[in-house]
Amino acid sequence: MKRFVRIGVIAGLVLAVALAGSATAAKLITGKDIKDGSIGLADLSKSAKKGLRGKAGKRGPAGQAGPAGAPGPAGPAGPAGPAGPPGAQSIATVVRAVTVTAPPDDAARGEARCPAGMVAVGGSVNHWAMYPGVDEPSADGTGWVGVVYNPASTAETFDVTVICATGTATVPAAAAAGLASPRAAKAALRERFAGR
Repeated sequence: MKRFVRIGVIAGLVLAVALAGSATAAKLITGKDIKDGSIGLADLSKSAKKGLRGKAGKRGPAGQAGPAGAPGPAGPAGPAGPAGPPGAQSIATVVRAVTVTAPPDDAARGEARCPAGMVAVGGSVNHWAMYPGVDEPSADGTGWVGVVYNPASTAETFDVTVICATGTATVPAAAAAGLASPRAAKAALRERFAGR
């Protein structure tokens, strides 16, 4: 009899323990039952991990420009360019002048000559109150000729000036070659300026 009583007590204890375990397993787990920081990503399911990813936010404003970087090394030299056109050539010029005296009521001839290797590129005869007969390059192009008639009763002077430049350009001969002689110029100029 005692044996059956002992078995009944043991069976009751086993039943009580089993019932207590089932009640504990059925209890709802809340946040109070979880220690902060005790659950890691490894403890979550794939779907839970996916749910943790939020949507991409709006693009933020651009940041300030950074400091300028150090200059890079110099590149290789480029190929030589084509030769340019020749520049303007300088021209040497010389101005020469002679003073000539014209007798009263007579004509006189004067000529200013260029240095060797130069030609006349311009010139003039400054005759003031006298009458010019010739004011042009010399026949060979290397001087300037002036023939002037002096109508005054006293001797007067005039200047013949030539502008010279390096070169051998051909200059036309004097158009009034017949006036190269003072005598011929005197006759021609007297006839031209008679009564003035």
